[in-house]
Parts: sequence; C-alpha cells; structure tokens
Amino acid sequence: MPCFLAQELIPGYWGSREGTYCPPKGYLAADENTAAFDAYEATFPKKEKAFQDGQLPVLWKITLSLQ
Repeated sequence: MPCFLAQELIPGYWGSREGTYCPPKGYLAADENTAAFDAYEATFPKKEKAFQDGQLPVLWKITLSLQ
C-alpha cells in the first residue's frame, strides 16, 4: 500500500506525533499470491447483479435502460 492519508478530527490532537501505517499480514493476500487467490475465487459461483423491489430507488431502472 503506497500511502494512507488521514485527517485529524480535532486539529492539534496528536501534537507533533507521527506514525506509519502498516497493513496487517494477509491483508493484501490477493496481491501477494495471485494464482492461489484466483483459484480460490473460482470455487464460488459467478456473481449476478440482481435488484429486489424496494431495495433501490426507481432510478436504477432508468439507469439500466440507458445502457
């Protein structure tokens, strides 16, 4: 992960302290071992986009008809 940007909610709260973010081990597993991750992902059924009545506003019907 090249960078992590954060903003203090209370200005000056951390004073002059600085730090570096390090993602936990295994957090970027898909990037570290792509072949194994792709094989794992292939064990799941293909995802299909589906909407249920009341799930989204009527706008999605308009958006889909424009595609």
